[in-house]
Amino acid sequence: MLFFNNLKLDQDILEAPSPVSLPGGVRAFSRRIEGKPFFYPELVDQFRTDGGTLVCSYEQIDMGSFDENRLDKRVFDEFGPASSRKNVLIVRNPFNFLPSIYKLFLQHHKGDDRKAMASAKLRLQRWKHYARLAIEQQKSKCKRFQPVLFERWLEERSYRDEVAAYLGLTNHDRNLSFVSDAGGGSSFEGLSVDRTKIASRWANAEKKEEFQRLVMGNKQVIDLAASLFGRSSIPEDILTLIETKQ
Repeated sequence: MLFFNNLKLDQDILEAPSPVSLPGGVRAFSRRIEGKPFFYPELVDQFRTDGGTLVCSYEQIDMGSFDENRLDKRVFDEFGPASSRKNVLIVRNPFNFLPSIYKLFLQHHKGDDRKAMASAKLRLQRWKHYARLAIEQQKSKCKRFQPVLFERWLEERSYRDEVAAYLGLTNHDRNLSFVSDAGGGSSFEGLSVDRTKIASRWANAEKKEEFQRLVMGNKQVIDLAASLFGRSSIPEDILTLIETKQ
């Protein structure tokens, strides 16, 4: 098995590596160790000779509809067509996603709140596209990909087993506490993450009133979240605002 992190749709997969820290034993083309990037072209050569399984990740790509051929083109250009392929789409609860992505952008924009909030709004629009794709796939009889609900994956061993089985793997729950240094780790806690708090970012969010205004002005987010994660996933303060406006 060979891992490629954060591939770009329009770039050669070997020309734009994205090294991040990884758990021990993970075979990857690039990785970061103590802050330094390392590259392993010999693993690529070995894969060309022996074959095996490629695991490729993409992050925050624009995708109005799910197009596996578009995802796979650069991979197939490099290694040839696969005998089989499986795809997953990871979707996070927007009420956890929004505070986290805001803090990430606040760091990226060097404390500029206006730019950080504008960037978070754009990412929320993209989240809606992903949520719609996930809901469509849940209702479809044709399994083009497996939606993975992040909070459920985080909390339920049986769900992690189910996702692994879809990929033809066996889940052993290894490295659940490992946090990659990608993006500096968690925007809330860095590299030392309390897993019990990951699903409650909204409760500890800064700019709560701004987030409330953003969500209340974008009711599709609430409807999509309820459809994917259940109405119980909607924060109490948002439910109260909804009732007040009715």
